[in-house]
Amino acid sequence: MAFAEPQSPVQVAPTYPYPIAPPKHPATTTPAYARKKAGRGGPGPVSNGCVGATDRHRRLPPVAGRTLEFMAAGAVLEHGGGLLLVCNRRRGGTLDWSTPGGVIDATDADVLAGLGREVEEETALRVTEWEGPLYRVTARSLDLGWVMRCEVHRAVVFEGDLLVDDPDGIVVDAGFYAADEVGEVLAECFRWVREPLEQWLTQRWVPADARHFRYDVRGTSLDALEVVHATER
Repeated sequence: MAFAEPQSPVQVAPTYPYPIAPPKHPATTTPAYARKKAGRGGPGPVSNGCVGATDRHRRLPPVAGRTLEFMAAGAVLEHGGGLLLVCNRRRGGTLDWSTPGGVIDATDADVLAGLGREVEEETALRVTEWEGPLYRVTARSLDLGWVMRCEVHRAVVFEGDLLVDDPDGIVVDAGFYAADEVGEVLAECFRWVREPLEQWLTQRWVPADARHFRYDVRGTSLDALEVVHATER
């Protein structure tokens, strides 16, 4: 599902593992349409939920002589049996879906402060209690010279009305999707986004058992990247 305009106010405060009833908003996007809507533009290395997108056919120059390292964070928000996903409009007009989140800024007090800021900017939901990280992701581009480190945390308590009004103009839609729909909606996402999330949704380990997923990325064109599990470091 996804939402059009907000209707009656809904205060959201899910408690693990049983979220409360879903918001009373009309569905506007089915999982199949969400996948079609996302196209095959595919994501690039950075942005919401550890991943973003850009023009997939643009060849990216390697970063000469240095490695660009950055920290990102993603949020798992569940409500009414569904997982919150946001639709991002990227360069060239391509669309992709992800969990809310993004790159942690140098001005953020810490990872959770930055993650909370991103979630509120993208969805108008304010998280008041976190748990995690549930898992960490490290993706290393062997040809382009970047390393992304991402933490994914779960929102235990959040409040507000879901509203898509991203000041950056990137997030254009949002909705809560059932676990068996997530794979289809995220079908075009890179492996380092989809795979850890799907594993957690099916296995639901606790933060004390947090896992670390490591990926190596080869290629210089976003439409021809090879993503494989990295060797242990």
